[in-house]
Amino acid sequence: MLISSCRRLLNMNQLSNPTTTIFNSLIGKWMLERQISDKLNNLTAKASGFATFTQKSSEELEYLEDIHVKWSSGMEHPATKHYKYILKDDVLSQYNPVTKENNEEDFER
Repeated sequence: MLISSCRRLLNMNQLSNPTTTIFNSLIGKWMLERQISDKLNNLTAKASGFATFTQKSSEELEYLEDIHVKWSSGMEHPATKHYKYILKDDVLSQYNPVTKENNEEDFER
């Protein structure tokens, strides 16, 4: 979804390497807001906060999201997300965190 949003913002016909351009344009701190729907419990929530893309190498970005969620029921809580984005062979892939048996964090696609 994020990549498709970036593609709409950029004129792809004028870019020699659009994936790399998008990858490099993500670096920095972004304010975000989104609506969440829990259809099972018939609840909605508003989430707002910040997402930060930090460049770890020429082919790797770390994504950290720190948001506050306020549910229609009145419940509020903080939430975080953590991903890695790898650019390889002109393809941008998201890697999700996993916890190994020894409690170390790693990432998988």
